[in-house]
Amino acid sequence: MEARHRHIPDLQSIRGLAAVAVLLHHSSFLFNTSEEFHYWAEALINAHAAVIVFFVLSGYVLARSLRNQTLDFESCTRFYVGRLFRLYPALWASCAVAVAYLLAFHFRTPTLQASGWYVRYYNAPPNVADIAKNVSLLGFALVPPTWSIRVELFASAAIPFISLAIRRGLGLGLLGGSTVLSIALQNTHQSRIVAFLLGNLGYLPCFVLGAVALRYQDRFGRLFGKPSALALSAAILLLFRRLDASWRFDVGYTAITPMLVESLAAAILIIGVVAHPIPLLQRRLVVRLGDISYSLYLIHFIVMSALAKLIGGLSINEDVRAMLLMMVTLAVCWPLSAISYSYIEKPGIWVGRMLANTLSGTYLRSRPRL
Repeated sequence: MEARHRHIPDLQSIRGLAAVAVLLHHSSFLFNTSEEFHYWAEALINAHAAVIVFFVLSGYVLARSLRNQTLDFESCTRFYVGRLFRLYPALWASCAVAVAYLLAFHFRTPTLQASGWYVRYYNAPPNVADIAKNVSLLGFALVPPTWSIRVELFASAAIPFISLAIRRGLGLGLLGGSTVLSIALQNTHQSRIVAFLLGNLGYLPCFVLGAVALRYQDRFGRLFGKPSALALSAAILLLFRRLDASWRFDVGYTAITPMLVESLAAAILIIGVVAHPIPLLQRRLVVRLGDISYSLYLIHFIVMSALAKLIGGLSINEDVRAMLLMMVTLAVCWPLSAISYSYIEKPGIWVGRMLANTLSGTYLRSRPRL
């Protein structure tokens, strides 16, 4: 199954579809729309579940990348170097594009028909502090979706230790402990420190569950690979958040209950898809979408904001305006993301691999094991 592609094609495709879901959801929210359109857009395009899929999938594939390695100082350092060069080059490129757009265009032309959700973003030209914070993932003023990249970074630091715990039979205990931590943070007075911890460690169960899913892949693959199980997990990802109005995307984004339920559904979906490959997810075009999904995720907010300047002034129905923005944003982001993947992401990955190999060949072999 992996001969044609370095990763499992089905999982790569799921990552791409999740990125498209986030893009379409954000695009559907930018303009004021009718209540009916807003309801169905949120019901049919669950961006929160898409982000949870990212997190669980990362836990699965990162743990898989360490599966056959000895978890010593050398292998962990190679892993960390690889993750840094996987995440940061495209992040820095998207921040550069955002700075250029915001300083040159955004504040010269108003965004007409903007929704109350969108006006919370880009209220003032970025300053040096904004730029420094976003490129280091301490803030998100330039590229708002990068909050989840910081979550990925925190979780990446923990993945070798999560993998080690699972090897020693502590996976379920670690999952329970991280879940208790998330619930405690959710129900603690929201000081600045607690909010920071919740925003970064509150999603840790997603990554732990992804790593645990790898551990139980063989045991549950046949069961979760059944069409009924796949359909049920997909339905839960899409619709569970609609059961309570307080869990809505623009009301209770960090609600713990839907996060945990969506994480479990995502893990079941991942196990099932790996055990029972779906031909549609192995098509070259869909797998390619997965390849470029990281850049698509990073640049879509900037592209969406720029296109809204043009589309917002059109004398068309409010719901048609939103749908037009959704389609045009995807159409523009696709080729731009492909360029970013080829000329920024892949070179960054290569540099990270070469640096990790260089470090490994010089002094890391003498380091002690964990």
